[in-house]
Amino acid sequence: MAENASARVWTVLQLIQWSSEYLTGKGFTNGRLLSERLLAHLLQLRRVDLYVQFDRPLEAGELARYKALFLRLVAHEPLQYLLGETEFMSLRFLVGPGALIPRPETELLVEKALARARVMLQEQDALRIIDLGTGTGCIAIALAEALPQAAVTALDSSTAALKWARKNCELHGLAGRVTLLQQDLKAPLPPEWRGSFDLAVANPPYIRSADWQGLDPEIRDHEPHEALFGGEDGLDAYRSLAQQLPPLLRNGGEAFVEIGDGMAAVVGELFKPGFQNVELFHDLAGKERLVHLFSPGGNHE
Repeated sequence: MAENASARVWTVLQLIQWSSEYLTGKGFTNGRLLSERLLAHLLQLRRVDLYVQFDRPLEAGELARYKALFLRLVAHEPLQYLLGETEFMSLRFLVGPGALIPRPETELLVEKALARARVMLQEQDALRIIDLGTGTGCIAIALAEALPQAAVTALDSSTAALKWARKNCELHGLAGRVTLLQQDLKAPLPPEWRGSFDLAVANPPYIRSADWQGLDPEIRDHEPHEALFGGEDGLDAYRSLAQQLPPLLRNGGEAFVEIGDGMAAVVGELFKPGFQNVELFHDLAGKERLVHLFSPGGNHE
């Protein structure tokens, strides 16, 4: 917003219209949506409430705070970081710099894991689940929220990410059932965990070196590289998981691991030595999204 324009009186509608046009001119494809969400957040309203307050004038302080957030948006800082939250599996999650923003496509992993967990609970009273690379804790928390019989261990190597995961566990009242631990997945895991888990989930980094510069600046310049970058071929984390996962699972345990499109064949080969079978799932866009791994010794019907 131009300096000489900030002294005028702006209504909600005028500010949305000006912001939308400015963002469109800067190459943003969803300028109206971004403007409305940012303003609704600042005014502590729902987006729909803006429409019945179009003629409301903004106070000078409100306008100044909006301008500060808007400039960060124009600089391609992710909207979720500006809002301080996002939604995943219809749950609210706090998020900010240092943590990967939960993606809607990762909900497929949770949905499939939940379905299998419920089958397991037909034969046993409790479940032990491990989330390898938890980030904001969204996968672990969504599973714990839906499965009162589950105890979840969630690992991440990042201090910043675990800070957000702790906040989200507290937000959802799950600090007692989700255990957060700082752990580099390239390092040996505690030997006492061997055979301890019924179900494992992971959303590893899988962006290839060659694809890095082509990412949207919101992702490339702001989200944590270690949660996105999978090495030259995007498979570094999968090589580690292929070694770490099989010993963690009990006989007949299962795992769900998110993958990048086009990775199914090579990821399947990496996991084949440690697992009885590998099942592939596609997302709604038809892209390869998820592998379901079956450890030996169970009835996987």
